[in-house]
Amino acid sequence: MDEQAPRRSLVLTGPTSGLGLALAQRIMESGSHHAIFLCRNAQRRAELLARLGDRYAHYVVCDLSRLDTVREAAGQLTDVLRSGGLPPLGAVVLNAAVHPGARSDTTVDRLDATFVTNLVAPHLLLARLSACVDERGDLTIVFVGSGAQARRRWWTGLPAPATVPLTVALQPGSMPGPQAYVASKRATVDLCRAYAERAPRRFTILAYEPGIMAETNIARNLNWLSRWSFRHVLTKFGRWDGFSTAVRSATWLHDQLTDTDLAPGLRYAKIDRYRPWPSAVSPEGVSTVFDDANAAAGIDADMAAPWWWKPSPFS
Repeated sequence: MDEQAPRRSLVLTGPTSGLGLALAQRIMESGSHHAIFLCRNAQRRAELLARLGDRYAHYVVCDLSRLDTVREAAGQLTDVLRSGGLPPLGAVVLNAAVHPGARSDTTVDRLDATFVTNLVAPHLLLARLSACVDERGDLTIVFVGSGAQARRRWWTGLPAPATVPLTVALQPGSMPGPQAYVASKRATVDLCRAYAERAPRRFTILAYEPGIMAETNIARNLNWLSRWSFRHVLTKFGRWDGFSTAVRSATWLHDQLTDTDLAPGLRYAKIDRYRPWPSAVSPEGVSTVFDDANAAAGIDADMAAPWWWKPSPFS
């Protein structure tokens, strides 16, 4: 038996670039967890495997813009985790997201690709994985969001945040791409609150805003002025308020994931410290977002843990 082998597994989406890649590298360097990396396609999987190696790591192809591949990947992982083929699940980091241009794409299921990738697919993945976690134990769930959910920053090319019913937002063309991005990121904070209202007391739910990381190519689909600003100006502001780097934010998040004294319950953090729960987010629509995401993902009672179906105190 390998006494140095990690005792817990960690699922990470979006591990091939930006914050996800920086976090993947920290996990592999520290050996803190047996990593389960979900990569968009076979090419990205092969590239990440060549870069990080396969010691204490498991690589899975999972395209979050396609709910069928999420169901397949989650089913495979659940089987392996339940059989003991991987260490018990200790953390799930829902990091992958798309930042569309003027118009959001449409999925093969004829749904808005931004909301599916950023919200519905991660929600489905977590629901499936919840079924293989011992509710008497602990689990850390991290949903990576964005400061765009709180207020407008004109130089990012993103609009002011707005709350849009998920049933409407999922319809292709219901809103421009930048608005879809902002609204989907705000909804991730709602989902974190919904998880915390239902999850066992030993679970930690973290809504994490990693800051503006100009070097991660986040502006690739924005207008030319925003792209120029990110590439030539904003990369110099990594230590200013609200700005960060992928390494800085990933290092802080990794430290929290490996902190055995991390307090359970619902928490919110920005870059490298905990903050008050966002005042822009209210509890009124939390249950609606949760229920609508369940419906959009096709989640039923057999797919998720019993705690998933507990009624919300705000219902």
